[in-house]
Amino acid sequence: MRITLFARQLAPYTISFLQALAARGHRLELIYEPASGQAPFRAFDLSCCERAVADGDRSYRRAWLRRGPEALPDAAYIAGWTEPLERAAGRLLRRHGRPVVCGIDNPWTGSWRQQLGRLVAPFRLWPMARAAWVAGAPQAEFARRLGYRWVETGLYCADLEAYRCELPLRQRPRALLFTGRLVADKGVDLLVEAYRAYRRQVESPMELLVAGTGPLAALTEGVDGLHALGFVQPDQLPAWMARCQALVLPSRDEHWGVVIHEAAAAGLPVLASEACRAATAFVRDGDSGYLYPPNVPALTESLLRFHRLDDPARENMSRQSKDLALTWSPRQQAEAFEKLLQRMTRG
Repeated sequence: MRITLFARQLAPYTISFLQALAARGHRLELIYEPASGQAPFRAFDLSCCERAVADGDRSYRRAWLRRGPEALPDAAYIAGWTEPLERAAGRLLRRHGRPVVCGIDNPWTGSWRQQLGRLVAPFRLWPMARAAWVAGAPQAEFARRLGYRWVETGLYCADLEAYRCELPLRQRPRALLFTGRLVADKGVDLLVEAYRAYRRQVESPMELLVAGTGPLAALTEGVDGLHALGFVQPDQLPAWMARCQALVLPSRDEHWGVVIHEAAAAGLPVLASEACRAATAFVRDGDSGYLYPPNVPALTESLLRFHRLDDPARENMSRQSKDLALTWSPRQQAEAFEKLLQRMTRG
């Protein structure tokens, strides 16, 4: 099957999905946004695609819309509905009977914007796609409220092979890891204050590694035990996870958070806020990590609870975290997308 994928900026988990899809015999055309200065990723290997275009000025998408029916793909995936040219592409494909899937990672919150979206969906969203591929259960509720006919979960998946780590937790350095943009939504200020409070209450505190850049970077300077790594290339992140004993993600707002799946694949217990929606799939509170409200006292208590665990308890958390990660793989992700297209074709 010839499939066109309209994507935003690429990430390693995008590539592992494309590779799994190509391995199933599909011919892929990828149209994506170039990397921004905020996340200066090195170039990805896109050899699994017959054509891959970084379309920063949208000229390729404009030319794409002039294609005749014989040049159109058999199916398409569109990442969201914000790009007018991509909405036009979805309408064009549907007029010619091609299945189109819209990707959604926004969870249902009941905001006035989402309520308005429910009203305009029949006119703005349904003409471009009647199927939604969503990150998880919180997003599935939103998609159903928008009236999509077909809704499938599993939009995101970590590259399990890249993050696999067989080193027992007790043999890794005594360190915690945060990775992400250094912005308020990620809870960086909460992390720094909670880490300071944690260090005051224990002997031999664990170190904290902070990977990322952003406007709140100054908060990570001059903090005892905190090591700011700056921007870390995606292919280097598995090695950093192998040097830690837990991931800490205290986000105030996190639509999903693939890094939780990645950390679990590396065998890390995950200390995530309740705002991290990926935790609904990849964290079991008290078993594979801890969940907490995004505030300083709750995060401090989670850090203290993890610190007080003995080695066998941490190893048990690590095993359960890894088991949760293995419930969803790029191969399963590609199969789910393929089955969704088949369901749409059958009507």
